Amino acid sequence: VVAIDPDLGENGTLVYSIQPPNKFYHISSSTGKIRTTHIMLDRENPDPHEAELMRKIIVSVTD
Repeated sequence: VVAIDPDLGENGTLVYSIQPPNKFYHISSSTGKIRTTHIMLDRENPDPHEAELMRKIIVSVTD
């Protein structure tokens, strides 16, 4: 994930996060790089909430 803030210095620092928190994916708060965690991604998971977390990632970027 890439975001740009035209401000300089401390005001131009971006922080990446996944909202709501997601146990299947991790995002680097400073680079925006997304990786899977070590939890198995099971597409046939019967829990609809967990299945949704596997399919959709919402990234928030703040400065």
